[in-house]
Amino acid sequence: MFRWLQAIPTPQTHLALVTAMSVCVASVGAFYLHLGAPWWAAISAWIVAHADMNTWQKKSVQRILASILGSFIGYQLMVLFQGQPFPQALCIFSIGATGIYKRLTSTQHSYAWILGSLTAILVMMAGISDIETLQPIAIERAMEVGVGVLSAGLITRMFMGWGSINNTDDTTEKTPDLPVQKNDSEAKSSLPVYMIDRDTFNWILAIAGGCAMALIPLIHGWIALPGMTQFAISVGVCLNGRSYQIRNIGLQRIMGCCLGAGTGILLTWFSINSLFVLEILIFAVVFVLSGIHHGDRKFAAIGTQAGVAFLLCTLSSSGPVETILPALERFVGILSALICVSVFASILEEVHLRRRAISASI
Repeated sequence: MFRWLQAIPTPQTHLALVTAMSVCVASVGAFYLHLGAPWWAAISAWIVAHADMNTWQKKSVQRILASILGSFIGYQLMVLFQGQPFPQALCIFSIGATGIYKRLTSTQHSYAWILGSLTAILVMMAGISDIETLQPIAIERAMEVGVGVLSAGLITRMFMGWGSINNTDDTTEKTPDLPVQKNDSEAKSSLPVYMIDRDTFNWILAIAGGCAMALIPLIHGWIALPGMTQFAISVGVCLNGRSYQIRNIGLQRIMGCCLGAGTGILLTWFSINSLFVLEILIFAVVFVLSGIHHGDRKFAAIGTQAGVAFLLCTLSSSGPVETILPALERFVGILSALICVSVFASILEEVHLRRRAISASI
């Protein structure tokens, strides 16, 4: 059935094809079930597409259970701390930072950690503005992850054995690691002054991401923050620990955000009413962005951020989008998230490098 895939020349092209098909199947499934956030189903498929084909059944169950647990925890925390922004912010920080750090460090369950933690935060975000309808929203968020994970698993399973698809469960970006050292202390001591070791980098990203997400309930008490949910999603999905220089991440993230969101806004501007046509266009765009995402290590972050931004802006309702306003609001939310994380991470990086310089001079 899929023998034509053997003619596809590169593994990256195979991966891009699997990812694009997974996203389209997930979004159609979410539309069919009338779920409130088809973008979350599509992004869930984007996160896990092509990963660990040999164990996809076991891992899919883990990821769905993690999203159910995250949804339950988010709901219970919002009921417990209803109308209390500071405890809400502390809970969001703890869940967000833990999820990001475990995603960066867990070799077996990284996707389960990030899907579970983000589902909990999404439920809490919904409860900030509307606690009365929180229970059905919590159920929907877990269902959306299930649709995304199952779609990616089924498409991946269909393509097993056809082409050179990587069977790994790694995080979503690929960039070169540091040279292997004999031990951690030797690795740290051999780093240039402008670079930091892997574990410190992971902690910086986790704390910066948690701080950025924790701002949402505090800011929401003063102003109506547009794209609040997309703020959290962009932080959680797109942070990873494959680069050792914080300052190099921000520019690529902003470039990817503008590329993906700009394409999504352009698509919504045409007010496409046909779901079939919309899915064809989504497939084409995601295929191209996946090629960047799975391609050259130097530019992978652009594709990662662009894919998330595109899906957030394009799939903003339970069907074809008829107005450009939701996409613009989501673009503001995504860009705000990138700026906040870049600021927090840069501050933490500078503090760490200064402390290391002082220690080295003693």
